[in-house]
Amino acid sequence: MATKIEILQIADPTLEFGGVGEFMDPKEGLKQGGPFDLRFGTARRSEIHIGFVGTEKMVEKAMSWVKRCQAPIHSNMANQFQYPHYLGFNQIFRCNLSFNERWNFIVDQDDLDQMLSWRKTAEVFKNVLAVFSNGLEHISKIDTIKPDVIVCCLSDELIDRCWSVVNEKVKKDDKKKAKSLSNQLSLFSEYTQEPIEEIPEDILNRDFRRALKSVAMRFGIPIQIGTNSLFVDSDKNQD
Repeated sequence: MATKIEILQIADPTLEFGGVGEFMDPKEGLKQGGPFDLRFGTARRSEIHIGFVGTEKMVEKAMSWVKRCQAPIHSNMANQFQYPHYLGFNQIFRCNLSFNERWNFIVDQDDLDQMLSWRKTAEVFKNVLAVFSNGLEHISKIDTIKPDVIVCCLSDELIDRCWSVVNEKVKKDDKKKAKSLSNQLSLFSEYTQEPIEEIPEDILNRDFRRALKSVAMRFGIPIQIGTNSLFVDSDKNQD
């Protein structure tokens, strides 16, 4: 029996921002109306405090990138509609970014290099995760003003060594689930381009990004992950 599949294209939604009017393009909406929380008046934050966890070199790159984001950035692209000039963080989001050395946790480069040189990938994963977890915990215990968000700065060497490792504690039932998912996804493999919520690799492997975000939930401060592909300009950077 043939399978009948119907595909419907849903119209792009209109979005609300801080000012009047609705927009389909988020860039244009932010430019003209600002973020939605402008409607909250004095209840909204006018400044965002940012902390950093990483080696001194990576934290310096991250802070330099944040400083750059605060200023306007000229677009050299021919298609100005798709790639408009960036007006600066304050102009777009009506908010300032601030950081302070008290909100940083510097990971010792020599200690990290030693961990990354270990033979067993699972041990590297566990110990590097513990180092970043300690950094997040340290910042979360600051008695005075805490950062609103912490950027975890991951070097290329760290990503290459422990971004994803085989989960050595996979249960028999989980292996069956992974096999079942693999069979289900094969039907749509030619059409699927967007990431799927759960795939076999999620069960059979441990993902450093997910593990770090899971650990961070214990400390009550949201995190973002930054890498050289974000901090350093290259042809691979997204708009």
